[in-house]
Amino acid sequence: MNGTVITAGDLDQATAEMLVQYARQMSPEQAAQLRPMVRKQALENLVGQELLLQEAKRQQITVDPQRLESEAAKIRRPVRDSRSLLGRPSPARGSPSNSFRSDLSDGLMVQTMLQTKLAGQDTGER
Repeated sequence: MNGTVITAGDLDQATAEMLVQYARQMSPEQAAQLRPMVRKQALENLVGQELLLQEAKRQQITVDPQRLESEAAKIRRPVRDSRSLLGRPSPARGSPSNSFRSDLSDGLMVQTMLQTKLAGQDTGER
């Protein structure tokens, strides 16, 4: 898709995450029967997310480093707190992994693009 590949591993992971949500609402057997439909939906979600990210990059949307760090801190804090409650040591203090930071930045770029688009619609701009 425009030079980007969605791997079988990406699709398997997205499918598994969705199935976990379904399994909370129904029996594991029922959720397993939904697997083909869930897999198709997971692929559509991945494609949609990638297209939104590509459009944000095309529009040269950027994320302020301070905003990125602020959002990362909001995510790290509950993880650190839950590790303490479970009696597990917290990971060494510092910046999150490059993958986490990249995924977060991508999400914030798409969010910014969509908010800008919605704000333009509210004022009648297109």
